[in-house]
Amino acid sequence: MRTVYLVIGMLAICSCGVAQAQECEFSNDSHPRLPLVPSIQAIESQFATSAYECATRATKQLALSLLSLPNREGYDARFALREMAINISRNASYPSEQRRRLLHAAVISLASSEATLQKEEIQADVRMLMVGGKALRSQNDTVGWLDVLTLVIRLDRQLKDSDRRIAPQELQPLLHDPYRPYSHFDRLATLAELTNGDKVLEKFRSELVRTIYFNVMNWREDPSREVALDRCKQLLRLVEALSDVTSCKHCPPAWRWWPIMKVGAAYKRLGMPEEAKVYVEQAIQIVRSETDLNSRLGGYRYVLSELIYMPYDRQAILSFLDEMEELANTLDTPIAKEVRNTWLKDFLERARFKR
Repeated sequence: MRTVYLVIGMLAICSCGVAQAQECEFSNDSHPRLPLVPSIQAIESQFATSAYECATRATKQLALSLLSLPNREGYDARFALREMAINISRNASYPSEQRRRLLHAAVISLASSEATLQKEEIQADVRMLMVGGKALRSQNDTVGWLDVLTLVIRLDRQLKDSDRRIAPQELQPLLHDPYRPYSHFDRLATLAELTNGDKVLEKFRSELVRTIYFNVMNWREDPSREVALDRCKQLLRLVEALSDVTSCKHCPPAWRWWPIMKVGAAYKRLGMPEEAKVYVEQAIQIVRSETDLNSRLGGYRYVLSELIYMPYDRQAILSFLDEMEELANTLDTPIAKEVRNTWLKDFLERARFKR
């Protein structure tokens, strides 16, 4: 690595004030072929002394400069820059946001305005960001990991499918705490929108659905009304972005009803009955539109549980109960027999709901 630094061959003097608002000044008299740029050592030194803004600006300047460095010399120099960014991203003693900004600044392919950048440079940037992002994930920094992952996917999608560098299995686990996806609805929605129509990441999109479907049940309270309203908005955005996904492991095709019902429940908690009614009825209609009647009846059991737990309007629950019983009486299936004979009576008793 020392040889690589010598290939870059630049002296640096970086002058950043206490507020880090001053310009960084560099000289590279030992390498007049290059414009005035900082060295990797100077960037590392500035980052270590908490001059984060200066280090990030210097990294962008160096990334732009290295684009024009040819042949093996350029390859080695760009490799060294990416390695520096990775090493800093792994250091948990630095603030997460600053490490992410440095990773972003070190992306060579973002430094160029040319549309015909070599695919190898984009691939190398994707790998750098994936390594840096995984380091954040290993430190349980879910926000940092998801932010870096968004940039990774944007870059990777610039490549042909055969040249892509993200393996879907690398993206799991997506969340450090999968039981609290509601803390990240906004970032998950961005990822869902970004990967819409992406054949390479179809499995990833399916896992996004699985994460929401099986864990959104834990979303019951919010620290403030403002947070609750935003989470409703972001979850609906997420569901819409994934509406083309009709299969995920252990999920029913009509999976969308569940998160939409949770939005209705959230509005109910907020004292917004009209808004709650819109999404509760939308969720019921999704289950009601299931063409397989036995599957529909199976879904009705979960819907009833949600309505009573909420609790929803009593008359609406009674009406839904009548509809459920009518459907069960028309079928001769194990589920229908169970609903008629024991399930419905036992459930209502456990729920302490009297008709």
